[in-house]
Formats: sequence, structure tokens, C-alpha cells
Amino acid sequence: MQNYHIIFISEGLILAATGCVALCEEFFASKAFQCEKDKSFPEFAFTADLYAFARGRSLGFLFPYEDHFFFQILNAAGSNSPENISKLHDGARKYVNARFRLPRAMRYKVPNIVTVAISETSFPPESIRLALKKTPDIVGGERHSIFLLDLLQKKIISQGTEAQYVEGFPVQFNKVSPINRAYHLIHSAAKKFDATLR
Repeated sequence: MQNYHIIFISEGLILAATGCVALCEEFFASKAFQCEKDKSFPEFAFTADLYAFARGRSLGFLFPYEDHFFFQILNAAGSNSPENISKLHDGARKYVNARFRLPRAMRYKVPNIVTVAISETSFPPESIRLALKKTPDIVGGERHSIFLLDLLQKKIISQGTEAQYVEGFPVQFNKVSPINRAYHLIHSAAKKFDATLR
């Protein structure tokens, strides 16, 4: 399992939320994601400062998937509360699931829904607990997670990675597991931030 709290910008380097979103757009576009700034989802009553979408397959052509990343700048007072983050994440999940005709339990293609909350002020403890919370796939047909990018403390906070057990030993599938795929994409983007700011 990877750490839940990762320092992603070196001491002394400063990154504003708008700059973070711009760097995320550049990074995700380089990974063949379709990116849209200030994307509005009126039917689901929310907007995203950046929406990044990609289709792919893992294990060759066996498992089709969709990755949906919703980047949210939450600098305003109270906007980085667990209630607001949950509302935005629920809206993202509703939007993505509405794209599918089949109910979740019958889907072969599994969407990966990721909310990335970005704040120039630290997140309250309740929001951190929300991001740390594991999101097990009980019904199937969907994976989802929340990442907090704390630009003040220079941390990424998330539920970390997950492992599957093969003959009693934990094995991480970084491209097959949607949770791991999101984790490594966000952390690779963060390494790019640090290099760009130097």
C-alpha cells in the first residue's frame, strides 16, 4: 500500500490553485486525455474547473475502462468542507453513471470517477477523513475516489493504493486497478509540478 499523505512540492516552491489546474491540464493532455476547462454539468448542478476524460483498456484488450477526472478549486471560505466535496463528488458520479445504459452490476466497461479538490488553504480534518476513506466496489460497474491537493502544506491526501491478494500475497496492479491508476496519474502530475517550478 502506498502512503496516504505525500509531499509533492519541494520546500520553498509555491504553486497557486489556478497554476495547479493549468499544469494538470498540460499533464493530462500529454497522456491522451480530452481536457475541458470550466466544464459545466447543468443537469447535475455542478461545474469543474477542469474535466479530463480518457478511454482505455487494461491487460491488453480484455478490460475496457473510462477515466473521468474532475478538478475543483476550493479556495473560498467553507468550499473545502466535506459537505461541499461530497456534493461535488456525488454530482460527478451521477453524471458519469448517466452515460451508461446498463445498471452498474451488468457493466463490462467500468468508469473510474475521480474528484481532485485543490485548495490554497489546508483542508479541515473531516475532509481529510473523507478522502482517506476506502471506497470498496461492492455492486461493481464503478470505481471512485477523492484526492485533496493541499497547496499550503504541499501534500496530496487520498485513500492510497489497493492490493489484490494472489495466493495469500498482496500484489498491486497499477494499470488494471482504477484506484491505483488514478493514484499514479495524480502523483506523476505532481512530480511534473515540482520539476516545472524549479
